[in-house]
Amino acid sequence: MSQLSVPTVSSPQAGTRNRSHQRAAVDTPTAAHQRTAANASTAHPAATAGRPSTAGIVQGGVHHSSDQTQNVSPGCGQKLPQWLRKASIDGLLSLRYAVDWMKMLGGLCLWSLIFVPLPKALSTRIEKMSAHRFLTGPKEKPDLMYLKDTSLRALVQERFINMRQVLEENRASLAKAGVKLDATLDTLKIHAWHIPAPPGRPTVVLHHGRGSNMMHLEDVMQVFRQKKLGLLLYDYPGFGRSGGIATPDALNKSGVAVSLYAQSSRGLEIPLSRQIHVGNSLGSMVGAYTTRVLEHLDENPLKALVLVNPLPSFKQVFVHIRDRLKLGWLLNEKRIRVDMDGATPLRQLTKTPVHFVRGRNDKYIPVQQVEEMFETVGSQGARAFYNDSGQKKLTLWNDTHHRLGEKDYHQLARYVDDEVVGT
Repeated sequence: MSQLSVPTVSSPQAGTRNRSHQRAAVDTPTAAHQRTAANASTAHPAATAGRPSTAGIVQGGVHHSSDQTQNVSPGCGQKLPQWLRKASIDGLLSLRYAVDWMKMLGGLCLWSLIFVPLPKALSTRIEKMSAHRFLTGPKEKPDLMYLKDTSLRALVQERFINMRQVLEENRASLAKAGVKLDATLDTLKIHAWHIPAPPGRPTVVLHHGRGSNMMHLEDVMQVFRQKKLGLLLYDYPGFGRSGGIATPDALNKSGVAVSLYAQSSRGLEIPLSRQIHVGNSLGSMVGAYTTRVLEHLDENPLKALVLVNPLPSFKQVFVHIRDRLKLGWLLNEKRIRVDMDGATPLRQLTKTPVHFVRGRNDKYIPVQQVEEMFETVGSQGARAFYNDSGQKKLTLWNDTHHRLGEKDYHQLARYVDDEVVGT
C-alpha cells in the first residue's frame, strides 16, 4: 500500500475537530486523490455505514488496516514483566503459607476453648480428625514431568515405599525401641524420590516442613546434586502423593520406614553411616524421633542429624505466638491435645552427632527454646559424649527465616558438605 507524503494528523473518528489539519490533508496532488478514492470505493459498505465520508482524507498519513487497528491500545496483550510475575507468585505463596499457619493455630485455639467433657469415643474421634486437619500441608501432586526442563529427570528414581511391609519386617526390633504398630498402616504407601550418591559420598534424607512437599523442592535437588551428595525425598502421609492421613504418629513412623527402606538390601542399600538426616521445622521433630529409633536398631549411628529451625513441640510454639499477641487471657494451652514432641527424642540420643541451625529472622521459634534443646541433647544417657567430644553444634544464620528459601538451601548444602561430610 502506497503512502502519501502529508503531515501527520489525528483521525476524525477519534474525536479530532481541527479543521486546519483536515484541510492540510485534503490539499494533496490529484493523483493521490484518485488513489484514495479508489481505496474508499472498494471498502465494505458495512464498514462505512453511519459515519461521515472521509474520501480523500488519509488518517495520520498512513492507511490503517484492520489488523493494525486492533493493536491500537498499548500494552493490551503484553505479558507481565518477569520481575512482576515472580513477585506476584512469591506473594501468593507467602499468603498461602500464612493462611496455613492461621488454620493450624486456629485448630489449637479451638482445642484450647473446649471445656465441655465429651464421651471418650467421640473425643478420640474428634481428636484424630483435628490432628489430620492440623498437620496436613499442601496437597499438590508432584509429577516427574515437573522436572522436564532440568537435567535431573534422568537421575530421579521415583518409588512408592510400602510402609506397612517395611515396619512389619522389623516388628521385633521396633518393639524394643518403643514403636507400636497398628492397623492404620494398612495399604499405606509413601511417595519418594531418590537421587543416587556418587561413589563414596553420603546421602541426605530430607524431612521437609509442614508448608511444603516434594513438588516445591526441585531447587533443593539441584543444590545437593551440585555438591555431589545423594538425596532421598519423601512426602509424609497426607502430603503430596503419599497415602494415609496426617497424624503425629503416622508422620514419625513414616520417617522410620523410609530410613529402614534406604538401609535395607531390598531397598537402596545405604548404610546408616552414610545417611545424613536433615529436618526443617516439622521435619525436625520427625528427624529427631527417627534418629532415636535408629539408634536402638543399629549399633552404627547416622553420619549426622541436622535440625534447621527445630520445633520443641507444637504446644510451645502455640504458647510463644499466643503470648506475643497477648491473648493469654483467652487461650489455655492445657486443653491442647494435638501435639508432637521434638525435645524428648533428642534427650535420649546416645551416639549421633547433632547440628542445630537457627535463623535470626525466625519469628515462630524463640532462640531460647533452641538453646534449651541444644543443651539437653543426650542428657538422659550420653551427656559426656556430647559435652566432651564436641558432637553437637549450634549455628545462627543472620538472614534466614523460618521457611527456607533457595539461598538458604544453598547455604545448607554448603554447611552439610563442609561441617558434616568434612568431619
